[in-house]
Amino acid sequence: MTDKIEGYLEVGHNEKNEIIINLPQDMTGHIVFSPNQARHLAQSLNSRAAEVERLIREQENYNRRKAAEAIPVDRSAQTMTDGSPVTPDHREINPATGMQKGYVILSAEERAKGFVRPVRRSYRHIGAQGPKYPLRDLTDEEKSQYVNSGYAKLEVYPENESPMTGRFWSQQELDNIGKGCGIVTTMGVALSETWARDNKFYSGTFCANCRRHYPVEEFVWWGTDETLGS
Repeated sequence: MTDKIEGYLEVGHNEKNEIIINLPQDMTGHIVFSPNQARHLAQSLNSRAAEVERLIREQENYNRRKAAEAIPVDRSAQTMTDGSPVTPDHREINPATGMQKGYVILSAEERAKGFVRPVRRSYRHIGAQGPKYPLRDLTDEEKSQYVNSGYAKLEVYPENESPMTGRFWSQQELDNIGKGCGIVTTMGVALSETWARDNKFYSGTFCANCRRHYPVEEFVWWGTDETLGS
């Protein structure tokens, strides 16, 4: 961050124990403060400087994100996390750990094109999210039509969700709402950068505590309420 203001302020004190600020060369005069006034001014300046620097960082991050969004993601540019080619058997589960044999990432070259989301390494397992809209019991016709489905309730969507009219929920799905373990999982940098380059690249992820993979909707980025993939 470059300081665009040339010159500097000279600060001293006088025989009256007042704080003196001499103005830059292109200005004239000086400003006199009591010690309390000077201390308050310093605190105010530090606070305002921090706020302005935060705004500058946010704008810079926004500009980088928009530039990255303008470059289409090449999802064919894939490797395994160790840089080797993708293998057909990478989804095989290790019974001892619950993890896959390997995990696919976007190549280093693809990730270098920029990120559409922040690079974040940790996420928390909160469990399945519940309905957004009111539930109702199934009608007799629906019970007959879906007799072997296990459906217990229908979530009725509002008109603005058209042409979708609703979603059926099983009792097991309803019972599992919010039943995540709450533990935080941390992943490697290449995986994190893949999420940041293409936030829709993965449909599921791994919980280190449960030792299982779950849909991304069951996790939020650590320290936020932002769902993975959003």
